[in-house]
Amino acid sequence: MANLNDYVRLQNGTIERLLHFMCGLNGIPSSHQRHICISILSLLVTLDFVSLFYYLFLISKL
Repeated sequence: MANLNDYVRLQNGTIERLLHFMCGLNGIPSSHQRHICISILSLLVTLDFVSLFYYLFLISKL
């Protein structure tokens, strides 16, 4: 289970850095940046769900 927690922590850190870069949290994002940010976020959410179901599948096999 520690591996799953490490994975989640790693994912959250990556997403946070990506948001700071893409969404212009240091400033006001342009509409183009915002569009890219929303696209990447939806992709990341999809990937997170896929990996979550994959982990649940692996755990159920134990």
